[in-house]
Amino acid sequence: MKKFILFISAALCFLSSANAALDPAAPLKFDENVVRGELANGVKFYILKNDVPKKSALFYLDVAAGSVDENDDEQGLAHFVEHMAFNGSEHFDKNELVHTLQRLGVKFGADLNAQTGFENTTYNIQAQVNDETLKDVFLVLQDYAGGVKFDENETQKEKGVILEEAKKDFERRFYEKRAAYLYPDSIFARRFPIGKNEIISGATSEQLKKFYARNYLPSSISVIVVGDVDVDKIKALIEGHFGSLKPKGERIPRDLHLRPFKAGFSNIYETELGTNVASVLYAGEYEPLSTVGTFKNAWLQVYVASLMSLGYDAMNVNSKTPLKAYFGSDDLFKSRRLYSLSANIFDFDTNATLSSLFSAIKGVREHGFSAEDFESVKERLKNSVEADLLKNDTQGSQVDAILDYVQNGNFKLSKKDEHDLSLKILDEITLKDVNEFFLRITDGAHFTELISTKNLGLSEADVNKLYADAVPFDFSGASLGKKELAGANLNPAKFSAKKGGSGTEILEFSNGAKVILKPLKSEKNRVKIVAVRRGGYANLGRARGEILTSLLNSGTIGSLNEYEAKRLTAKFDYALKFRMDDSTSGFRGSSASKDLQAMARELYARFSEPLIHESAFVKYQTDALSAIALRDETAQFKFSEQILKSLYVEGLSQKLPLSASDVKNANLSEFQKDADEILSGAGDFIFILSGDFDPKAAKEILAKYVGNLKPSKGSAAPKIPALKTANGTLEQNYGDSDKSEVQMIFLNYELGNFDFANTYKFQALRSVVDTRIVEQIREARGQIYSALVRSSYVQFPHIAASLNVSFSCEPKNTAAVVAEVREILKQIENSGAKDNELQNFKKAQILSTKRAAQTNDFWLGNIAANALYGYPLYDEKSYAASINAVKSADVQEAARILREHLFTAILNPKEH
Repeated sequence: MKKFILFISAALCFLSSANAALDPAAPLKFDENVVRGELANGVKFYILKNDVPKKSALFYLDVAAGSVDENDDEQGLAHFVEHMAFNGSEHFDKNELVHTLQRLGVKFGADLNAQTGFENTTYNIQAQVNDETLKDVFLVLQDYAGGVKFDENETQKEKGVILEEAKKDFERRFYEKRAAYLYPDSIFARRFPIGKNEIISGATSEQLKKFYARNYLPSSISVIVVGDVDVDKIKALIEGHFGSLKPKGERIPRDLHLRPFKAGFSNIYETELGTNVASVLYAGEYEPLSTVGTFKNAWLQVYVASLMSLGYDAMNVNSKTPLKAYFGSDDLFKSRRLYSLSANIFDFDTNATLSSLFSAIKGVREHGFSAEDFESVKERLKNSVEADLLKNDTQGSQVDAILDYVQNGNFKLSKKDEHDLSLKILDEITLKDVNEFFLRITDGAHFTELISTKNLGLSEADVNKLYADAVPFDFSGASLGKKELAGANLNPAKFSAKKGGSGTEILEFSNGAKVILKPLKSEKNRVKIVAVRRGGYANLGRARGEILTSLLNSGTIGSLNEYEAKRLTAKFDYALKFRMDDSTSGFRGSSASKDLQAMARELYARFSEPLIHESAFVKYQTDALSAIALRDETAQFKFSEQILKSLYVEGLSQKLPLSASDVKNANLSEFQKDADEILSGAGDFIFILSGDFDPKAAKEILAKYVGNLKPSKGSAAPKIPALKTANGTLEQNYGDSDKSEVQMIFLNYELGNFDFANTYKFQALRSVVDTRIVEQIREARGQIYSALVRSSYVQFPHIAASLNVSFSCEPKNTAAVVAEVREILKQIENSGAKDNELQNFKKAQILSTKRAAQTNDFWLGNIAANALYGYPLYDEKSYAASINAVKSADVQEAARILREHLFTAILNPKEH
């Protein structure tokens, strides 16, 4: 639901009077905090000062050019041009553009990237703000816009990279099939951004230059800067770098026509999707969020989605099948709006799912939604609007909102205007308005869509009969009655307090609970909490842990069923979930500052009575068995399971995912016992609160809801079995993609004592390996598009070091690329890291961690690691000193630790 609220928050209007009548035709007012303008040559710019995170900024160049601007013999050239922007330009030779920014602490991929779509190509850079960085960032953006060189040698070399990116797999097949009926006979159904391999293979630098000159026009360019910047300085830089750009060609008019929407039926089936979903689609008129009326319609959609969800919760309380309908909407290329009502299909019983969807649609049309549910949703939405006013928007969310305006015409407005109009609209909307809106959007022709792993065997006539026979549900009578969460009359418990490191405060209670407070104002009106203990999948076994986690997140709270729990908590702006990983388990939550008490009360209720309802258990089994049956048919899952079984020769149960037999053999009483034991008392847990809270009020809340939890019994955690891995190669030939999928797993469990300083060494190793793969395999040979490189060095549940390199490539190249990665490790083992590689790593690592340290998530993880394992608390100076202390020999040592521990897994395309 939050997604919908974020979506509409970009389209609010300023009202001069809180009591003024709403005029649907009134235009919206663009956020006055954004400095925007247009240069004489047509280049548009948008600048917004935002210091979340501090001393950092996002720089975007959006070009209104994409695959729909290609001629028939140019399919793929828009994307090709995007690649060539990194391969030599007016101010940067070959890869010097990337190297220049890397020296400034910008990570390629994470902080520097680009993407090509149907109608736009977007380049983005995240960088530290200082004079040196700004100079180079704007030179880069200027060259993207008008200075790409298109050297013929570089063009030929880049073809291999692009052809490796152009992977034909189930996701691409699925998109192409769906496009054929969502927008038939339109350019969007035949001009996909990835293009055609034969055109890419034959492309020349001259063809690329022509496309670039014709489409990268000043009038098509928008520069967006959001960050902790001097607005006047940025404006001057934009004028200086873009003011002299001149048109180099004449653009061809676009043909973006979509055929009128028609009723129909389709069943797309792809085994690799791993899901069965039924949807009923309705079309509406596309209207950019630019008027009060379109904004009100957006809120009406939020109401429909919320009320449909609550209605199904009420209906499903005693059901064995967890059917759930989801309402959503999307825009099809600014040509029409598409409304959808969707639900998962269980055990291939398509008739039951479609009958349910049709009955829900008919039911709302005939009876409307519940009045009690409407008032509950209204209260929650108003509360959320009030909370949003006090939050600070991140640079990323602000860029997204401005991009949405640039690309789609959806207005970005100020937070105050957003707040005022939202409350005005929410006060004005009635249940009658919502019901009438639903009638209006479901009045026309509907298209029934089945997305499944096999042909479900239904015809359009079958579907039409199901619709005709569907009996309307009556959601209108849903009612909560008198219910409440536990913890209504608690008195605050006494505690002792002391100062901790890095600005924390530690509270200790007589029940054994320890609470660590970390005030953090950089995320305004947002508080996050964790209650975490040692003991996770390694203790219980992964399958058992996954089942328990799902059951504890079933939606029930104590004796309250899913509907009752949701109704009681829906009016507050918070979320709380149980989590488990290999070594820890517990709760994690996030709330608006004023809803901390509501979140803490639910935490108390879930600790005090971790009751697993039998109805929730039955529904979980139905849901899980259906999902597992679909998952087990996919090539990716089969192969990942084979990897685990081949890699782990001891302790496999800690790693194997859930199976159908695990679910079928699950015993409710055993899982209830697990829940009772894990949540038996507060003393086993560390409670951490980070965010924008008043310390005095927070202490009183925690004293009430944590201080009154039961004390722990002190039961010992079960012994964790040892893990042992094998070296070797697993190669199979049943992949779904037209590329080979490769994983190189360097994993060593045979280590001595744990030394936290090794963490930095393995981070440096990952960075150096990543850099050399790009330079020696991607750029020099064009054998891969990209590689995902990850590393870790951990103490719990087992001391282990790892490096994982994943990539896809042509089957004929797998042996060569694997050998080249091994050669890179050998190079590092023999000679260590180069000075520039280490310096780039250090600068990027320090800057990215400094940005992360302005978030609650960072501190929750850092404080938990310190409290549970004694890892160091973050301090900017000491952290920078630790990173800067990493030497070439340290990277050598990390490579040597892994050299004898390699397992390679290769999934080749299936043989035809």
